[in-house]
Amino acid sequence: MSYRFDGKRAIVTGASSGIGRGIALRFAELGVKVVLSARRKGELEKVAQEIRAKGRQAVVATADVTSPEDVAAVVQTAVDELGGVDIMVNCAGVAGPMTFEETPPERIRQHIEVNYLGAVEFVRNVLPLMKSQESGYIVNISSMSGLKGLPTYVSYGASKFALTGFSDALRHEVK
Repeated sequence: MSYRFDGKRAIVTGASSGIGRGIALRFAELGVKVVLSARRKGELEKVAQEIRAKGRQAVVATADVTSPEDVAAVVQTAVDELGGVDIMVNCAGVAGPMTFEETPPERIRQHIEVNYLGAVEFVRNVLPLMKSQESGYIVNISSMSGLKGLPTYVSYGASKFALTGFSDALRHEVK
């Protein structure tokens, strides 16, 4: 089975650096129109310029994934600028090794809010669009820490376990 990417419309969170940036650039090479989302506008603009320099379409939509209002605005931007969403890639995340005893409660909350709840909020916003168009793909980027507990990644791993479980249950629910 082959999938045609040319002309598809995607939102990629965490697109200012790392894996998210790489996914956004590769999508653009394949002809996907990309909404780039992350907190750092300057970094997003650099990625967008790189994409546009190759004659591809990129829209910058700055957002904090922990803000439901920001998430809704990104999805609305995709609808307004691209006409919809065919692919949703939840790649925004925070990590960093720290033993559980050293991890402050606010860091644990940050892992859950960014790595898990941010993705859930994007899914909540794009799923009705995808259902109405009777197509779409949701890609939630997890981690090996979401499959097996690793020392010094207790709260990060918990957030990725949550994302992995959510993704598996959602797949069964909407397939």
